[in-house]
Amino acid sequence: MKNRFDEETCRSWYLYVADYCLDLARLGLKSYVLPHEVYHESLGPSDPMVFEETRRNLIKKHRRRTAMIYTTVGEWEPAIKASRDCRPTQLPFVCTV
Repeated sequence: MKNRFDEETCRSWYLYVADYCLDLARLGLKSYVLPHEVYHESLGPSDPMVFEETRRNLIKKHRRRTAMIYTTVGEWEPAIKASRDCRPTQLPFVCTV
């Protein structure tokens, strides 16, 4: 089975794994998170506007298929909070109404 990354939803590196896992779930496949320590040298998104666009695209795409989207940078209830504003300018990312 082949499943490609959706370059329309995620036009950058932000949230592409979350989108990919949700696509696989739609196909009836499971994704797993393995307990392993990882060090990632990042201060957060280099372009918060691109991150926010990707976040909104992800929510729009999956809002009818899942009650909650979990990522390492936030959790979103697509059907309820699709209009929240998220400003990933520092860790941890803070989303406000």
